[in-house]
Amino acid sequence: MENLTTNKKIGLACAIVLIISFFLPYVSAGPMSFSLMDAAELTAKVWIWPLCGAAAAFLTFKDNVRMARIAFIVSLGFWVYYNFLAEMSAGMDVFDVAGIGCYLLIASSIGGIVFSKE
Repeated sequence: MENLTTNKKIGLACAIVLIISFFLPYVSAGPMSFSLMDAAELTAKVWIWPLCGAAAAFLTFKDNVRMARIAFIVSLGFWVYYNFLAEMSAGMDVFDVAGIGCYLLIASSIGGIVFSKE
């Protein structure tokens, strides 16, 4: 940990937060809430986010921040696709029911893109 710069430490923290967001409530509607882990029972597509987070953490730790940035971009790109472009997507209504997991996923992906630099 001594050889990690501040940017790499922040990028590593963003990758860990991206993994944690998978288990937190992604959608909250009244008394009900669902995490991406709950959605993983229905479709395997949602596993892309913890995999991108794990890849970004590993690549950041191994000083390959350029590839870690790509992992964060893939994570954010899939979020945009599934929430705005895919068939039956929620569009801007996703923010009406978004939970803490959704906001952490967005923030950690953007933070990882910004701070993944040498």
